[in-house]
Order: sequence, then structure tokens, then C-alpha cells
Amino acid sequence: MAERFVLAGYDVGDVIADAAPAQVWHATHVASGEPVELLRLPAHPAVVARVRREADVLTAIDDPHLLAPREVIEADDALVVVTDAMVGRLARLLLTRDRLATPEAVTILAPLAGSLAAAHRHGVVHGDVDPSTIGFTAAGRPLLAAAGVAPALALAGPDDDAAAKFAPADDVHDLAAVGFRLLAGRAPTSEPDEPTYLATIAGEVSPLAGLAPATPPAVIAAIEAGLRAEPADRPDAAEFAAALLRASPTAPVRLVGMTPPPAPPPSAPLAPTAPPDPMPAAVAEPLPPAPPARPIDASSRRPIPRRLVIAAVAIGVLVAAVAVGAASARSHQPSAATLPIPRSTAHPTHPPATGVPSWTPPAAPHRPPAATWRRVVANLEAARAAAFDAADPGRLHAVYRSGVPGLAADRSRIDRLAARGERISGFTTTVQRARPLSRSNGHVRLRVVDRLSPYRIVDNTGRVVRRGRGRGARPELLQLVRTASGWRIDLVKAWPAARR
Repeated sequence: MAERFVLAGYDVGDVIADAAPAQVWHATHVASGEPVELLRLPAHPAVVARVRREADVLTAIDDPHLLAPREVIEADDALVVVTDAMVGRLARLLLTRDRLATPEAVTILAPLAGSLAAAHRHGVVHGDVDPSTIGFTAAGRPLLAAAGVAPALALAGPDDDAAAKFAPADDVHDLAAVGFRLLAGRAPTSEPDEPTYLATIAGEVSPLAGLAPATPPAVIAAIEAGLRAEPADRPDAAEFAAALLRASPTAPVRLVGMTPPPAPPPSAPLAPTAPPDPMPAAVAEPLPPAPPARPIDASSRRPIPRRLVIAAVAIGVLVAAVAVGAASARSHQPSAATLPIPRSTAHPTHPPATGVPSWTPPAAPHRPPAATWRRVVANLEAARAAAFDAADPGRLHAVYRSGVPGLAADRSRIDRLAARGERISGFTTTVQRARPLSRSNGHVRLRVVDRLSPYRIVDNTGRVVRRGRGRGARPELLQLVRTASGWRIDLVKAWPAARR
């Protein structure tokens, strides 16, 4: 658990999400009594420079569907971004509602596609569109969090070119995957618990019409166009928004199970409340031409009305930890984020809102330290990457216990790509944490937080044919079993939202 910190002017509450290298916290603005959220990011020079540069661009956009910051504070070795507390996020809504009606889904998708189009024209790529980075105002207006933060955080990694691998077409793909989830009640992959991006490369996306037969054909066509494997074949964000608006009417989203943040005390000035806005003009009207980006001359602490949108809305990057089991834990493009090599998981496709892992915290003192388990998991992940890099499914026996779904799924991935003369190369998994939860009879359950590097799809000559972006830090439940050859992966599950 992250250690509580002190920030002048704010009463810092409980942590919302802790996914290294950043955390999100509940807080209250002392002067006004207003509830806020604090995003605490590492003050890596490259990250700070990227965030501040793109923040200026996003300020010029002034889009109603990008969550605005209240203040940005550089303190010690951290960058803290203060935002209003949203009513809730789409990931939380999907805990209560299995799927949405088509007009409600279009109400969410179309304006956000318009916001992405504006960002893309200004040279900003979101990089992590999924249910955890989509939220709502009390009036029901959809908001897009975390614009540009995933590419910025990638600069803190070992790959200096990581941020350049995020592309506008990837944002369209991610938003289309969200649309698929809203309409079908599950992810677009052939195995509902797996992430989406590599599945689209391998041609494994399930037909939406079979899963959501009541959806208008034109909406299905728009969603499936956004999920095309080749980025060049996808519509751009503006075209995606227009196609959705032509295909379906809109309707306000029923925010079941979402509780607005508490109101400030009467003495605090209140902003006027906007009427319900199911289809904002930002989508229906032409967007202004993009002004050139300009660098930000930032002081260490200052209020920034709509200034640091990209960093402030990065709450969504961390609240990827709030995404529901199969709804998002392995459903969006490298997230934030997505595992380039999917693994089968064993949690239900639609977990209940109160679902938690069924284990008992260990009482026995004889446990290897967390650092030891981190090395064990890192070695298994390295062996898995080597199997894909060599296009050799036989190497997966050094990763998985025989007969488990993950082994079969990874073998199928390697075989499908090999049949096309392709393989996956250059991805690495950084295991940031591996905390033991229980151990008995040669099994151990771990809470693992890891992140994945960008990767490449190469042909038999080594020529790069496509690129993947990797994903940011995300928790999962990993069960290992001791075999005669050492520890092997027995089970991989998304970490339940209620325990993140």
C-alpha cells in the first residue's frame, strides 16, 4: 500500500489506486471543502517535459469531454495533479450493467471519438482508451481521462522511442473495443477474458452481430471497422464519430450504481450545473483548426484552468485498476495499456460487483520474500517472451504447467502467426511487485503488478510489419505450482476491482 503523503491545501484521504509508478488518492480541498482526486506521478524529467508540452496543446482544444485540472503541483520528487471528483467511471458502471442499449453506447462513443479527433489534429495521442479512462459528470456527459499520459509515462522506461509508437489509429481501435464491450457484454476477442490488440492482428475478433443481434447493422459496421487489424484500414476518429452518429440515435446513459461526490459546504461557490448532454456539440459541429503546439514555461506550483488536461485526467491510467475482471482487465489495447501476448484467464466473464478472490491470508511465517517471487515471475515472463520471439511453442513448457488454458492459448497464438510467416519480437515484462497471498501443497498465489514494453510483429526476414505499444502497470492474480522442473504458471486472473 502506498504511503500517505501531505500536500499543502488538501486533506489527503485514502488511496484509490496504487499501480506503480503512480497513485490516485481521494482528497478534499481545504478552503472550499470540495472533493477532489490527486494523481501522483513520478517527476521523471522526460515525463514532466512531455506532459507540460502536450498540456498546452490540450488547453487550446478546450474540449468539454476532457477532464480539466484544477491545479498542478511539483513537490519533492513527484508531480501531483488535482482534478474534480467524477461521478464514476465506465468500468464501475459495467459492474452493474452487463451491456448498454445502442443509443446509450453511441452517446458515450461518438463525443469521445470527436474529442480524440481534436486531440489527434493537435498531435496528441491518448494512448489508453478503455472503460477505466472514461467517466461521467453528474449530468451524464461522458469524459475522457488520461489523454496523452500513457505515451508520456512510456518515456520513463528503457525504450527511448516508446512514446513514438503510440498512434491515432490505436486510439480508434481502443474506442471501438470499448464499443464492442458496451454492446456485446464482453471483449471482442475469441476468448472473452483476453485482451484485444493481438487478437485483432491474428484475426480472432468475434462477430459482433452474433453477440448483439439487436444492434443496427450500421453500428456494427462502424465498430468492426475500428477493430480492423491493419491501422491503415481503420477510420480516423472523426470518421468513426460521424459513422456512429449516422447509424443510431442517442439517449442519456443510465448511471446505475454511481453516487455523485458530496456537495461542497454552502459557503463554497458552486459552478452552474449543465443540463443533461447526451450528444454534445463537440461531435456534431466542425472542430476548429489546430494551432501549433507551444512549450509550457511552468513554475513549481500554480493554478492552471484547463491547463494540464493530459496529466490531470491521467487518473484513468491508474484507475485501470478499477476495471472489472473480464470487462477490461484484459480487453483493451496496450493500456494502458494491453498485454501483447494474451493469456487465458479463469474468472467469470461478468463478475459480480462484490467479487473478491477466494483465498485466506497466510499465517505461516515460512514464505520467500517478495523480491524472490518477483524474480521467479520475471524469469517465467522472460521464458514466455523467448518462446514468442523464437516462434517456438515448445518453449512454453518452461512457463506453464501442462494442460492449463494459458499454455494452449499461447501455443495457438504462436502457430497462427507462424502460419502467416510472422512472429512477435522485442517485448519484455517488468515485474514491479509480486506479493504472496497464500501458499499450500506446492501452490502459491501472488498479487503481481507488471508492465509490458512496446513490441514488434516481424516477418521471417526480420522486417517489422506492425508495432504494438505495450501497456502500463496493472495488477493481476497469478497462481504458480511447483513441478519437478521448477515453478510454473497454473492460473492467471484479473485482479478483482473490489480489491484493487
